Amino acid sequence: MARFLNILFGVVFFLFGIYMWNNPTETFITYSFYLGLLYVIWTIITIFYIFRKKIRPVPYGNIIVSIIISIAILALPMFSIAMVLWTFVFIFLISAIYYLRNVIKNGLKSHLLQFILACIAVIYGFVMLFNPIVAGNTIAKILAFFVIMNGISYIFSSIIDLSLIHISEPTRQAEIS
Repeated sequence: MARFLNILFGVVFFLFGIYMWNNPTETFITYSFYLGLLYVIWTIITIFYIFRKKIRPVPYGNIIVSIIISIAILALPMFSIAMVLWTFVFIFLISAIYYLRNVIKNGLKSHLLQFILACIAVIYGFVMLFNPIVAGNTIAKILAFFVIMNGISYIFSSIIDLSLIHISEPTRQAEIS
């Protein structure tokens, strides 16, 4: 029964990932909502932890700021989308430039493919910097890719478990005889 559920979950994740891939705007807005919801839950858990462990002094400032941020994320979803988007773009661009610098520093002759990929990443980073729609689609596609891979891993792990049962079945029969 557990294997059947794993296959079922895998198919659901796979289909949901395909849906996310084909609807990047909805994916990104939903991601923003979940980010806000997780921030609220994390803030509540932190408050309970602080009071349960009797941490002194109580960081009231941190608690208030966390509550304000979580309310802002939920109340202003476009603001949180923009923050996530720009954070992603700047981290992507800085990483690409750093990678390009390391490739150039190590010499271009033996790392030509890496140099080409680093140049493409830097160019794509600047495209995302000046075109937020491309950046939003990129984030949504990355999320969809990981959801699809998660579904495939559920399906493959169930299939591998099923094949191991069938392989080990004759061995078990031989042991009984």
